[in-house]
Amino acid sequence: MLHLKRSAVLLFFVLINASVIADENVNNAKLFLDEGITLFKEEKYFEAIDSLRNALEINPFYGDAYKYLASVYFSLGEYRVSLANALPALKYANNDPDALLIVANSYRELGNYQQSEEYYKNIVEKFPSYVEVYRNLGELYLKMNRLSPALEMLGKADRINKNYWRNYISFGNYYLKVGSLSKAEEYFKKAFNLNPTERQVYVALSDFYRSTDNYDRAIELLENGEKIFDNFYSGILILADSYLATAPNKNENYQKAINKYMWINQAGVKKDNDFKGWLFYKIGLAYEKMDKEKAVKSYFEALSFQPKNELILYSLENFALLNFKIDSSIRKQLSLIHLNNANSAYSEGESKAYLLQLKRAVTLYPFLLEARKKITAYFEMQGDYFHAYEELKSASKLNPDFRMKDKLENYEWKIKNKKIPLDKTQFYYYKGVFLADANFYNFSKIYPGLFLYDSQYYDKFKFSVMDYRKKQGINYILQYLRENDIDFFVVSSLDQNQKTLKFFLFDKTGKVMDELAINFSVEVINKSAVTFLDWMDKAFPSIWAIGEEISPQKYALFAGEKEGLKAKDEITAIDLFNREIRTISLLKLEKLNTFSSIVFVVSNYRKGEQESLKDKFAVKKDVLTQNSLTKLKRILGY
Repeated sequence: MLHLKRSAVLLFFVLINASVIADENVNNAKLFLDEGITLFKEEKYFEAIDSLRNALEINPFYGDAYKYLASVYFSLGEYRVSLANALPALKYANNDPDALLIVANSYRELGNYQQSEEYYKNIVEKFPSYVEVYRNLGELYLKMNRLSPALEMLGKADRINKNYWRNYISFGNYYLKVGSLSKAEEYFKKAFNLNPTERQVYVALSDFYRSTDNYDRAIELLENGEKIFDNFYSGILILADSYLATAPNKNENYQKAINKYMWINQAGVKKDNDFKGWLFYKIGLAYEKMDKEKAVKSYFEALSFQPKNELILYSLENFALLNFKIDSSIRKQLSLIHLNNANSAYSEGESKAYLLQLKRAVTLYPFLLEARKKITAYFEMQGDYFHAYEELKSASKLNPDFRMKDKLENYEWKIKNKKIPLDKTQFYYYKGVFLADANFYNFSKIYPGLFLYDSQYYDKFKFSVMDYRKKQGINYILQYLRENDIDFFVVSSLDQNQKTLKFFLFDKTGKVMDELAINFSVEVINKSAVTFLDWMDKAFPSIWAIGEEISPQKYALFAGEKEGLKAKDEITAIDLFNREIRTISLLKLEKLNTFSSIVFVVSNYRKGEQESLKDKFAVKKDVLTQNSLTKLKRILGY
C-alpha cells in the first residue's frame, strides 16, 4: 500500500514537472517569435529567420512562426520558400487569413495566376471584410493586365478601409500601369503622408520616381529614409540603382552605387543566384568607369551565378573589346565560351548559330586557330570559296600555323588556275538604322551593338545605330535618315516585365510598315536579334547586281541557287535612279551556279530601246506586282 502511495506521488511530480517544462517551452517559443517579428519589421531578415527557426525547433507545430517565416522570405523575393512555409502555416494556424494571403501572394509572384486567384477567392468567401485580400487581388489583376477588375477590387478595399496607406500604394501602381503618372504620384504621396514613419511608403514613392527616370527625387527621398531607418534594406537597392543611373552625369555616384551594392552583398541576407547575378552585374557596370580589372572580376562573378545570362555576357564582352588588347587572356577566355557555344549549336543542327558563334569567338580573340579552321570548313561545305579564302587570308596573317599557310597556297594555285570559283552574291543594300527602347539596365546600349554585329552576316542590309532618347522625338530620327540617305529605321521595344520584345519597322516618313513580337529572355538575347533579321531577310525582296556583258545581250548575274533561283524563273532588270524603280528588260537564266548565274535578255519593256544592263539590278518578276511594288517603294523611301 505504501509502495502505491509513493508511486502516485512520484507520478504527480512528473506530471507537474512536465507541465512546467511545456509551459516554459511555449513561453520560449513565443519569445523567439516576438523577437523574430521585431527583427522582421526592422528588415534584419537574416536574424529574423534565425529567431523564427529557433521558435520552430522548440515547437515544430507553431503556425505563427511558419507564417512570419513565410513573410520574411516573401519580402526577400524568395517566393518558392515563402510558399513552402506558408502552407504548413495554414495547417497549424487553422487557415489563418494572413497565411492564406501569403500563399496567394506567393503564387501570384511566381506567375501561377490561376492558383493565386483561387486562393484569393477562397479568402473572400471566408473573410469577406478582410481588406488586404481585395487590395492584393487588385494587384494580381494588374499583373494579368485585367485593368477593370483591378480597379474594382481596389475600390472595394478602399470602401472597407478608408484612408488606408497600403490601398493608396496599390492605387498608385494601378495609375502607373495605365500611364497616368500624375495620378500615380498623387496616390503614392497620399500613402507617404498618411504614414511617414513606415519604410514601405518610402520604397513605393522612390520606386515610382525611379521608374519614371526621376532619379534625383528617388535619391533625395531614400537618403532621408536612411537617416530614419536602421538597416533600410528594402530602400538601399533602389538607392544604389538610382546612384548608378545618375553616375554618367555625377561621377561620384559610381562609388556611391558600389558602396550600396557591397553593403547589400554583405548584409547577411541569403539571396538566390538570380539576385546575386544581377547584383554583381551592376557592380561591374559601376566599376567600368573606375577600375577595369574590378569591372571584369565583377562581371565574371555575375556569370558564375547566371552562366546563361547573355546581357551579362555581352556587357562583359563589349567592355573587354574596348578596354583590353586582342591578345589578352580575358578576351581568350570569352572567346572559348563562344567556341563551346558553337560546338553545341553544331550538335543541335543550328548552322547559322554555329557560324555566328564561331565568328564571335574570332572577333574576341583572332588567334583562336580552332575557330578559324571551323569557319573555313563551314564555308567550304557551303561551296562558298570566296569567304573560305577570305578567312584563310585573315588567319594566315595572325597564326603561324604551317597547315593554314599550306592550305592558303593551295587555294591561290587553284584560283590562279581557275579550279575553284570565287563567286559572291552581290546585292543592292537596304540601308537602315536600329534603335533600342528599354528601361532595363544597359540593354539599350548593348543590344544595338549586338544587332549591328549580327546584321553584317545578312548581306542585303547595311545597318547603323544611333544614340537616341525618347525626348528627342521622331523628327530627330527622320532628320538623321535624310542627312545620311537611309531608307528606314527599326525600333526594338522591351516591355516592363522583360517578357516580350517588339520590333517596329518604320518608313522614311515615320509611319509603321510592319512589326514583329517575340518572347524575350536574357538567355536568348542574340537569338532574338537573329530571329528578327531572318524575318526581315524574308520580308525584304532580294535585289541583285548585274555584272559584265559576256556576249551580246548576255550578262553575269551575281546571284544563284543559294538565293533560291531556279532554271524556270523569270527575272526583271531594273534601274534604281532618281528615286524611281524603272523596268528595263525581261531576263531568263541560261546557266545557274551556286552564287552566280548567266542571264540573257528575252525582251525589252520599251520597244526599240536596248541599253546596257551592266551595273543595273535584277529582281524576280513577281516582286514587281502592284502590291509588292508598292511595298518595295515604301521600303526604299520612293
